[in-house]
Amino acid sequence: MPALYAAPGGANREEGKTCFLAIRAAGSAFPPEKRISFRDITDGNPQTLMLVEANDGNAVNWTKPDDYELPENPFDELVRKGRSGFIVCMCNGGVYRMSNEIDADMFRALSHRDDGKPGSEDEWRNFVEPLRTRDVKLVDVP
Repeated sequence: MPALYAAPGGANREEGKTCFLAIRAAGSAFPPEKRISFRDITDGNPQTLMLVEANDGNAVNWTKPDDYELPENPFDELVRKGRSGFIVCMCNGGVYRMSNEIDADMFRALSHRDDGKPGSEDEWRNFVEPLRTRDVKLVDVP
């Protein structure tokens, strides 16, 4: 498995599993019912989640097209033991460490591409720390 797909500190790295999953839900950037294009992300690419870092128990084989299906409590499958957040990637390529203190409704709104609730950047940015991918290799993030 390419190192790029390995989660930072992930226990499943040697098993060829990745914790970086696309969000698969109706209204997401990867809806189960059809393919979409960037023009379909009407809430804005910088304010729409594309990928999330799942916890080790939800890692998938990196060659299998498995995704993160948005559950009722979105954080059960994301937060790793001993961590206070998880990595997310927005549809514009922005990479952040998101705090698990973010409101579940706000997280769900950010997971939808076209619900008309892009969320105030001032609100959701209080729960993220930008990661500069050119300076930080994801496999080295603590």
